[in-house]
Formats: sequence, structure tokens, C-alpha cells
Amino acid sequence: MLLKEQHKKLHPIIKKLYNQINISNHSISNYKKIKDLINQINILWLKHINEEEKQIELEIEPKLSLNEQLQLTEKLSKHGQSMSKPAHLILPFLIYNLERNKREKFTDDMPLILKNFLVPLVWKNKWKNMQPFLLD
Repeated sequence: MLLKEQHKKLHPIIKKLYNQINISNHSISNYKKIKDLINQINILWLKHINEEEKQIELEIEPKLSLNEQLQLTEKLSKHGQSMSKPAHLILPFLIYNLERNKREKFTDDMPLILKNFLVPLVWKNKWKNMQPFLLD
């Protein structure tokens, strides 16, 4: 049975349980109904959890070998480096397209000369035309 189908079976039983718990006058028959609903949920839940764990285990298995992962990482790195030019446009866009608190966190590890001198002073004229599109 698919996980989605299991969810569809569980939801109405849980709703019944919720309604049964939230009545104002509790009785022995009410408690028996609650116990019965909990037992139904328990049976379905155990099946559901087992199925979910099987699916998660299958999804965790790597789709790429270690060598393929390394090759892909290298390709992504080269692509990122090739797309991050010219620095005088990319860095201001990265920095000033963030809200102030996120910007400070993002630039924490950047060299001071870069974030306090090159970007805001030396390169400012080169990225001035982008300024209307950036956050303050």
C-alpha cells in the first residue's frame, strides 16, 4: 500500500478520535470507542512506519558513485567560478541583495578590504546602475 493511501486511511480515524476525545460527557462506552480507535490507529501506524522506513532507506542509497560525485562537484565548482565574473558586479549584487542582518552574516568571513573598501568605494561607480535593484 502506498504511503498516501495509508495517510488517507489514518486521517478519518484520527478525526473520529479527536471528536470522541472532545465530547463534554464521557462514559464507559466513550472510553471503549477511544480505545478501539487508538488500536485501529496503532495497527495502521505500525504498517505505515515500516513502509516509510523502507522507502527512506531506498532513498538514502547514493545514486552516484563517490567518483561521480567528485566529478560533478568539480564541474559545479568550475561553472560557479565561470559565472562569478566580473567581481565588481557579482559581489555587490550578492551582498546588497540581502536584508541587512543576513548581509552581515554573509560578509562576516570576507576580508575587510573587500567588504569595507573595494565593494562600497572603489567599485561603486561600476555597479551604480544596479543600485535601484538592490536592497539598502
